[in-house]
Amino acid sequence: ERNIYRSFRGRDVRRIEVVSFMRLANSIFRRYGGLAGEYADASDKTILMSLALDQLKDALKVYGKTSNISLTRSMLEAVDEFKTWGIVPQQLEQAAGQLSDGLLKDKLSELSMIYSAYEGILGRLYLDPLDDIARAGRILETHPYFAGKALFIDEFDGFTANEAGILRAALRQ
Repeated sequence: ERNIYRSFRGRDVRRIEVVSFMRLANSIFRRYGGLAGEYADASDKTILMSLALDQLKDALKVYGKTSNISLTRSMLEAVDEFKTWGIVPQQLEQAAGQLSDGLLKDKLSELSMIYSAYEGILGRLYLDPLDDIARAGRILETHPYFAGKALFIDEFDGFTANEAGILRAALRQ
């Protein structure tokens, strides 16, 4: 931000907004809606994942053998990673469906079930900040947030699937 402001030396600085993808999502929500709701914190997520695992314990062959805090944390880490890269439960199930019977197929299928159950519980009660960029991307499909704006991208090594979705929407506008 400082570099941008120094470069412009005060000219039109009020028209410049330097944002991360999370701040951009928040700006989109403020303009078009999407801020209503309470965000889940780490404790909330742990409790909800534990509930999801408990609901599925009889259906799980691989992950049902153990029910403890380390499994809960591992599943939360997996879901966080899936969300970061734009992977939804249906994709895991589709991938499992393409495999012949075996441990990998069972794991992917169970991950899909766990992720789906967790999302169902979470979605009824809370918002997840990890969903904000994807939610903002869906809003951009029908709202011209970037119309008439110049967009400059700097200091990124790469983009997640959700971030790339935001950029595709920006380029279309």
